Amino acid sequence: MLEHLVRLRGARIIGTAQRMRGGANQMARDPRTVRVTMAPLDLDEADALLSSMLGSARVAPATLRRWHAATGGNSQALALMLVANERSGAMRHRQGLAQVPLALEETPEELVSFLDDTCTAEERLILDMLALADPMVETQLLRLLDPGATNTLLERDLVSSQSTVDGRPALRIHRPILAAALRARMSPLRRIELSDAMFAALTDGELGDEFARVSPHLVRAVDFGLESGRTLPHDWLAIAITRLLAEADPGLVLRISLALARGYASADAAAAALRSVSFAVQLGDSAAAELASRRIDELLTDPELVVSLPPALRTRLRLAQIERRCARGAPMDEVLTGLDELEASLDGHDEISREAVSGMRFRLLLRDGDFVRAAAVMPVEKSVAEELVIEWVRAPARSASALLLQQQGRLEESIRVAYHARSIATVGRRPLNDIAELQGFHWFLGYWASGSAEGARRALEEIENEANASRNTGAWLSDLIEAGWALLALQEARWRDAADLAELIIECAQPDDPYGTLPLLHAVHALALAALGDREGALSALNGAREERRGLSQSILGFKRRIIVQVMQWLQYGDPEAEARELAAWAREQGLPLIELEALHIAAVESRALAREVRSRARELAGSIDPLVFEVISGHIEKVADGASPTDVSEPEVRLLAELGMWTPLPPKSITLSAREREIALLAALGYSSKSIAERFHLSIRTVETHLAHVYAKLGLADRDELRTWFSADRRAA
Repeated sequence: MLEHLVRLRGARIIGTAQRMRGGANQMARDPRTVRVTMAPLDLDEADALLSSMLGSARVAPATLRRWHAATGGNSQALALMLVANERSGAMRHRQGLAQVPLALEETPEELVSFLDDTCTAEERLILDMLALADPMVETQLLRLLDPGATNTLLERDLVSSQSTVDGRPALRIHRPILAAALRARMSPLRRIELSDAMFAALTDGELGDEFARVSPHLVRAVDFGLESGRTLPHDWLAIAITRLLAEADPGLVLRISLALARGYASADAAAAALRSVSFAVQLGDSAAAELASRRIDELLTDPELVVSLPPALRTRLRLAQIERRCARGAPMDEVLTGLDELEASLDGHDEISREAVSGMRFRLLLRDGDFVRAAAVMPVEKSVAEELVIEWVRAPARSASALLLQQQGRLEESIRVAYHARSIATVGRRPLNDIAELQGFHWFLGYWASGSAEGARRALEEIENEANASRNTGAWLSDLIEAGWALLALQEARWRDAADLAELIIECAQPDDPYGTLPLLHAVHALALAALGDREGALSALNGAREERRGLSQSILGFKRRIIVQVMQWLQYGDPEAEARELAAWAREQGLPLIELEALHIAAVESRALAREVRSRARELAGSIDPLVFEVISGHIEKVADGASPTDVSEPEVRLLAELGMWTPLPPKSITLSAREREIALLAALGYSSKSIAERFHLSIRTVETHLAHVYAKLGLADRDELRTWFSADRRAA
C-alpha cells in the first residue's frame, strides 16, 4: 500500500517508523520526503512528559532517573512505567510529588503481552534467554539461539547487536525495561529450565577444578548454576568472586558471596560473609544481611579457622561483630571496651589492623553523637602519602571525618577530604565494607552545609550518574540520594517539594533504617511544614526528629538540632530563644563552632537585646569558620544588634543568608497564602526575578506572575516594592 500511495500525486502522507524498509524506504528516497529524527527524551523532557501525565505532581528525582535509564528515554516506555506503577498501587503520592520505592517497582505487563502477541515460540525463547544472560557474548550460548528468529528480532529492533570493549560481538535486549519485564514475569520453573540449559552449554559437562581455573566463562556458569539451584564447588565460587569487576551487578555479587559464605568455612568464605553484609545493606535485603551476620558469628566460633585467617581479615570479622552490636543499641562503653580488647590482642606490627580498629572507633563515636571523644581520635591528613593499602583502610573514617569538619565550620576542607576518601574507595576490584554510597553522601553534605546549592546538586547528579554507569555503587538502591534531594529542596526554599519528598522517604524507608537517617528526615519534614504554615503537621514531625538513633542523624546531630530549633522559631512554639542558647552552649562544649554560630544567629533573630549580648561571642568564632559563611551570619547578627529588623529583605545579609539556604522565618499562616504563594512571595521579596523563580519550581513565568498577582490581592499590596516592605516588618514580640 505504501508503494502505491507514494506514486499518487496530491497525497500527503505522515508516518512514523523505527526502521525504514520496503515501501517506507522507497518513500523516504523521494526528494519531496522530509525525514525528522525523533531522539530519545533527555532527563528534563522525560520529567516534563511524566509531569504532564500526573497533572500537578512531579516524579521524585531518583525515580525519574531510574526510569530514564531503564527506558533509554523512550517516551512510550516511560508512559507505560507510570501507568503500570499507578495501576499496581506502588506509586506513593503527595501534593506535589510522586515516588515509587525500588522494592515495589512494577514493570509494565503490556510489554510482555505485546511480545506474547507478536513473537513466535522460538523468538520468545530467545528473548527469555537474553533477559537472563544480558548481554550474551559467549559462543556456546549464541549457538543455542535460532538464527532465523534472531535475525527477525534484530530487524524488529527488539534485540541489538553490540561489541564489547574487547571487540567481541554481543547480543542484548534493546531496552533494559523490556528485559526487566521479562525477568519479572518469568515463572520459577522457566528460569530454572533456561539457567540449567545455559549452565550445561557453558560447562559442557566439565565440573572439575580445572574449569574454574581456565574457563573465561566461570562467572556466568556460576550465575546460572546458582539460579538453577546447583551446589557449586568452593573454588568455583571463590575464583568467580575474584573475577567480578567493579561494574558487576550487586545482586550477583551478593548471591555468589552468600553461597560461598554459607556453604564453606575458609578465608575466602569469611571474606565473602563480610562482602555479603555490605551488599545486602546496599540492596535493602535485611534477610540476607542477617544471614551473613550470623555466618560471621559462626565462623568466629571455629578456633581452627580463626587461627588460620590472615590477621587483617580476622580483625575485620571482629569489627563487623562490634559494629553490629553498636547498631543494635549496645551501651557505647561496652562497644568501646570490645574495641580496646581487640586492639590489645593485635600484633604490634599489624599496622593495617590497628588502622582499621582506630577508624572504627572514630566512626562509632561519631554515629553516637559524641563529638568530643570522636575529635580526639579523628584521623588526620598525613603530610606524606602513605601506602595505598593503609589509605584504603583509612578511607571510611576519613570520609566520616568530613561530617565533623562540616559542623566545626571547616567546610572547604570537609569537601576536599570527603572527595579524596571517596576516590580512594573506588580503588581495587571490590568496594569497601563501608559502602561507597555513604561516602558519596558525606561529600554532598559538605556542599549542602556550605550553602552551595549548585555544588550540592552537581554532587547528587554525579553520584547518580555513576550509579547508572556502574551498578556496583548502589547509589540508587537506598534512600540516601533521595534524602539528599529533600535536603537540597529545603535549602532552596522549595518547601512543598522538601515536605513531600521527606514524607515519601519516611513512608517507604527500610524498617531497620541501616544508615540511621529517619530522625534527620523527620527534622527536614518538620521545618518544611513549618515554612508552609502547617503547624499541626510540623509539631507531629518534631517528635520523630527528636529521636536519638545511632547513624547519620547522630553524626550530624548539630545540624539536626539546629533545624529543630528553627522549627520552634518559625512556629513560635515553646521557647525558641532558650532552645537556641542551649544549643549554642552544647555546640561550644562539643567543639562545633559553626553550629554554635548558627544557634547564636537564631537567638539574635528572636531578640535584639540577645543579639547585642551574643555578638561578642560570635566575633570570637571568626578564626574557626570558613570566612564567607562566618561573615554572612555574623554580619546579620551585627545588623540586628544595631536595630535592623531580622527580616528586612533590603539588607544584603538577608539575601546572602537566603543564598546559603538560611531563611528567616515567614509570617504565620494566619495570612491566607497557599503553600506555593508563600514560597514565591518570599523569593520575590528577596529580589529573585520571575524567570529564576519559574526555573526553581519548574513553572512558566506566566504562572509565577499569576501567583504574585494573587499574593498582592490577598495582602492588599500593589507591587514588589510593597511586598518587600511587608516582609521586612519586624514581627518579633516586644
